[in-house]
Amino acid sequence: MQDLNTPLRGLLPNKVGALVARRFARPDRWPAPVHDVAHARDLSVRAADGVVLRTDVWSPRGVAEPDVLLVRSPYGRRGLVGWQFGRQLAGQGFRVVIQSCRGTDGSGGDFRRPFVSEVDDGAATVAWLRKQPWFPGRFATVGSSYLGYTQLATAVSKPPELAAMVLQFAPADLRSVVYPDGVLGVQTALGWAEGANRDPRFTARNVVSMARHGKERAGLVEQAARTAPLTTSYRIATGEAVPFFEDWLVHGPDSAWWDQFDLRAALDTIEVPVLVQGGWYDVFSRDSLLQWETLRDRDVPVSLTMGAWTHGSIVASWSRLVTEAAQWLQATLDAAGSSPEPARRASLRLQAQPHGAWFSAESWPPPGMATRTWWLGPERALADEAPDDGTPVGDWTFDPATPTPSIGGNYIGDGAGPTDNAALEARTDTLVLTTEPFETDAMVAGSAVVRVRTTASAASFDVVARLCLVTGDGRSTNLVDGLTRVAAGPIGEARDVGVTLAPTFARVRAGERLRLVLAGGAHPRWLRHPGTCVEAAFATELQPVEISISAPSTLAVPLATTDTGTVNPAEEAS
Repeated sequence: MQDLNTPLRGLLPNKVGALVARRFARPDRWPAPVHDVAHARDLSVRAADGVVLRTDVWSPRGVAEPDVLLVRSPYGRRGLVGWQFGRQLAGQGFRVVIQSCRGTDGSGGDFRRPFVSEVDDGAATVAWLRKQPWFPGRFATVGSSYLGYTQLATAVSKPPELAAMVLQFAPADLRSVVYPDGVLGVQTALGWAEGANRDPRFTARNVVSMARHGKERAGLVEQAARTAPLTTSYRIATGEAVPFFEDWLVHGPDSAWWDQFDLRAALDTIEVPVLVQGGWYDVFSRDSLLQWETLRDRDVPVSLTMGAWTHGSIVASWSRLVTEAAQWLQATLDAAGSSPEPARRASLRLQAQPHGAWFSAESWPPPGMATRTWWLGPERALADEAPDDGTPVGDWTFDPATPTPSIGGNYIGDGAGPTDNAALEARTDTLVLTTEPFETDAMVAGSAVVRVRTTASAASFDVVARLCLVTGDGRSTNLVDGLTRVAAGPIGEARDVGVTLAPTFARVRAGERLRLVLAGGAHPRWLRHPGTCVEAAFATELQPVEISISAPSTLAVPLATTDTGTVNPAEEAS
């Protein structure tokens, strides 16, 4: 057995890493390392089928029996992953085990079918941990994005040694990632497939390349999504065939094939304390809230931090995330070791969109929320009184050959998050409706619901709804949006369509307004509707669709004035 307190190789990188960690430590945010760190590389963990999974161990010097944190990653075990999880958390006193998922960064097996083996490989890794002389008899898990998915996969086998979990920007069900709102999420799914197929490791070279060529690669994804059919045109972005992406296209959102990637059942068996960290603009915002709500309803100790973050904030805001995670893990594991009751955090920490102020709350949604309903009316107004049924509200034509673009929002890729909506709202293929200015400050907390009476020139079509905040200077910033793909029905017949938006949390100041933007698509965030009844990924014929909205149509928003005590300003920065 190798001595984990002695660097086996890479003495110079260890010294350089230690100097950088101390140089960039910030007392207000980034924690200064408390311990020097040793790095043991390329340990071998054998999976159930004999595949060798390469594993590194980062250990704090001078700590007799440190708590163990397990990280399983397809993005490498050094580079940015090693820095974020290995060096930073080991410097705070944890022993961090980072393993490369099969088929990545030297591990055996095949990554051409990602997500498939994570449950079995997680169980094999826990079995390996039990045999190590330095294993203290318990471990916690930590990790973001795919690294959060592998945490849930490890929890499926219910290892008794599991003591705590930090789920960061983590998906629980792959189907909802690939098919958000039941429609292929091209920017997220194809963008991830392109990077994963090329080289998923977060090495310094790859990180620099992503920064330099992010817009170019996003342009290739957009071009691929604009070319029909997507079943072959996706290779414009990837450069070659990607078997798992083709699987995703062949198996639509209603296929039972996706059940193998659904780990939500793990949330029904987890009994250990969990910290959930997520972002309102993250592609997995719904998953983060689902994780918190499911565990809360089972009376499992669970804490939630939701920032006005995108998925890219995993990197940009890592100093804040790691500080909270390290402090929470230390408090929780220390408490679990001294008493049967683990440490609990009394309140949620929520950052309001888009201004950025932090608030605390005791529950989600906060108590005392009331639904306020506006009626869609003529003259682009969201009014307090309903117009007569049948009153025209507005119309537009969605042309899939020149589809309405997506700007900002909840996806993985360049340009995600809050943005100025002026260009989108000026288009003729959008319908824009706005409230009167608010008389007092208010909080939006929960899921807004849009219900519209539609008439269309096609049997099937999409309705995209975007909720925005309009400040006193007239700037419109997106808060959240959603899509409903209307099933085939009689052409020209009035149909009621509902769009339930993802939960959001926003502060509306007196004098500001809410805005609703309606459209027939948001390309390439969602795969454009072809205007026919052919499955979109296989369609080659494109047909423009005329869509009309009439009364009764409504926007319902969960709302509370800021003096109701539902949320409270938080003094601490994050």
